[in-house]
Amino acid sequence: RQTQREFYGEEPDRHRELIRTMRKVWEKDLTKLQKDYLHLYYHEHMTMQKIADAYHVNVSTVCRTLQRGRNRLRNILQYFV
Repeated sequence: RQTQREFYGEEPDRHRELIRTMRKVWEKDLTKLQKDYLHLYYHEHMTMQKIADAYHVNVSTVCRTLQRGRNRLRNILQYFV
């Protein structure tokens, strides 16, 4: 079993702050569709085509929405890395 230091690295407080910030960004800065698509794509492992079929949209719409969501997360979280 890993120790807290091994799991979080040298800065466990910074890691916790990053997780808190990511949750805030997720809740406040992403649209509902961005959250839905990101969840389906990364957590449910659905393809863009399957997401598009489920929401009755074009695959390019799913691709664009995923990209915008990732960019929002990246733009805010880049200050923690």
